[in-house]
Amino acid sequence: MSYKVRTRDDHYEADGRPKRILTLDGGGLRGILTLGLLAEIEELLRKRHGGSSYFRLCHYFDLIAGTSTGAIIAAALAMGWSVKDLADYYMRLGRQVFEKSLLRFGLMRAKYDQERLVHELKQVFGEDTLLGDPDKILTGLLIVTKRTDTGSPWPVGNNPHGPYFLASRPGMP
Repeated sequence: MSYKVRTRDDHYEADGRPKRILTLDGGGLRGILTLGLLAEIEELLRKRHGGSSYFRLCHYFDLIAGTSTGAIIAAALAMGWSVKDLADYYMRLGRQVFEKSLLRFGLMRAKYDQERLVHELKQVFGEDTLLGDPDKILTGLLIVTKRTDTGSPWPVGNNPHGPYFLASRPGMP
């Protein structure tokens, strides 16, 4: 069986078929465990859908969602990264961002180097990539954040039919 590469909008189409959703949790550098499982899933799905080395999880899942480190993984997968390439990158990112330090116990400040993380993520995702760009984000993407003042969750997605999708564009009322 082969697969048809679908666009982001194809994934969001209300076609009556069940939607396939991949959700990824946070956990800092423990995301490497998630990537180990995802590598197995990607390989199984690749075999099931023709064995092409070009098969990616974004071709199969209609929505990839994540929070914290899971959001980083979700965004890269939604952009068409292979799990192997992402795992290689993630190991390098871990060595650069999650350095051990006597000052970083997680009680008074984050357990990662925020400046390095921002720099690395800009290198991966680009400074001009928009969440609504269907040429760069190939499937549904949902990033779950949290408001620090209220503790409430804030889902941010790339569904072009979402109620706030157009309002977030520059120049839109």
